[in-house]
Amino acid sequence: MFKVASWNLNSVRSRLTHVTAWLKVREPDVLLLQELKGTEFPSEAFKSLGYESVAVTQKAYNGVAILSRHPMNTIAKALVGVYGWGQCENLIPRGEEFTPSTTSRGRNSGK
Repeated sequence: MFKVASWNLNSVRSRLTHVTAWLKVREPDVLLLQELKGTEFPSEAFKSLGYESVAVTQKAYNGVAILSRHPMNTIAKALVGVYGWGQCENLIPRGEEFTPSTTSRGRNSGK
């Protein structure tokens, strides 16, 4: 069985020992992390446990990462056509229909 898990960390630096301990016990194939809250990502800590990682970080807030026991190919680290994409609210802009012209404030620039 292929196991996928997600975790809202609220700071990867603060929770690193918790995450590594959890990975040793649960051993998911893929772990999705959000709310990294920092510009540095500790990929070496996860590599030593057998996980490849890809992260997009931001100073003080947001940030996401994918850890995988399987090889990954990074295709993009941004959503094409979305400005300020790092803000979570931009992924589904306040209930409006998503179009590539949607701005970082969640308003359609065509309106």
